[in-house]
Amino acid sequence: MSDDSSDGPDVWVDDTDESPPDGPGSGGPEPGDTLAVGDALSGAAARLVRPIGLALVAGYLLVGFAGAVATTSLFATLVPRVRAVIIENSAATPADFPPLADPSPLALPVEVSTALGLVLVTALLAETLNVVAIQVFVRDAREFPREALADLPARSLVSFVANSLAAVAVFVGFVAFILPGVFLAVAFYLVRAAVAVEGAGVVPALRRSWRLVKGHRIRVLFVLLVVVLVGQVATLPTSLVEVTPLGETAAAAFGVVLGAVVTTFGAAVAARVYVQLAGIDAASVAARRAAGGPDSDGADGEPDDSPEDEPIGALTPEEIDEQFGKGN
Repeated sequence: MSDDSSDGPDVWVDDTDESPPDGPGSGGPEPGDTLAVGDALSGAAARLVRPIGLALVAGYLLVGFAGAVATTSLFATLVPRVRAVIIENSAATPADFPPLADPSPLALPVEVSTALGLVLVTALLAETLNVVAIQVFVRDAREFPREALADLPARSLVSFVANSLAAVAVFVGFVAFILPGVFLAVAFYLVRAAVAVEGAGVVPALRRSWRLVKGHRIRVLFVLLVVVLVGQVATLPTSLVEVTPLGETAAAAFGVVLGAVVTTFGAAVAARVYVQLAGIDAASVAARRAAGGPDSDGADGEPDDSPEDEPIGALTPEEIDEQFGKGN
């Protein structure tokens, strides 16, 4: 995978902790035609500590706790049944598959169907919060954008389906061979943003993410690695708490708290990457039109996977540039 960066014109994007400048020479970041990784990460961190960012952390904390209860309940309920089926239908003995010594303290004594329902409901709630978070973080996150609630149930469902398909593709890629999985994880990194901001459908969102990331794959991969590394570092305090007298319950609760912070940060990073790449793409399209070139050429001069006469979603490239670009 080569970092075949776009040859489009310069475009200003808001990736600093300051309000967008009113015009040239006002102290904003220098224009560029490729993803600025540092700006994306710093812009995400700055928005995370603002009041709305902290409110989203609290939201992720509640959803994360509910999700932990649902998944541990499903695991604690399903494993004994699977164990019994294996023992009954094979030569294995109970000694070969000892029962769980101590189920998670968060697990509830519910039936498998109830646990599955809880997992599905919490997954949909988490996706709804993800869509809202993207809507918040593509802006300066100083006030809650009312448009974040527009068509929220529909966008959340579309985002859930689109990201589920992307996750399956990435999983198959990892199973077949690691590199295809990595490539697809990068290519579909902005699926949620395409749905949340542009109102794209399932297939258009997959194609839109592919288009935006093309030409910036190495940098997006680096961003993904940073987010994963932050998540891994966040698990260390949980492991330390688990070996203290506070025990597994405190460790599980602490892990949910850290998980909420990491998840919010990940949403903010994805939003800031989207703002940059959408602005670059919009400027590239505008430049090709001004030069009289074909609209269907991609940023790297190859035929585009998503022609401009095919609707992408609620926002056109010009509207994206107008909403998140210079002067706003």
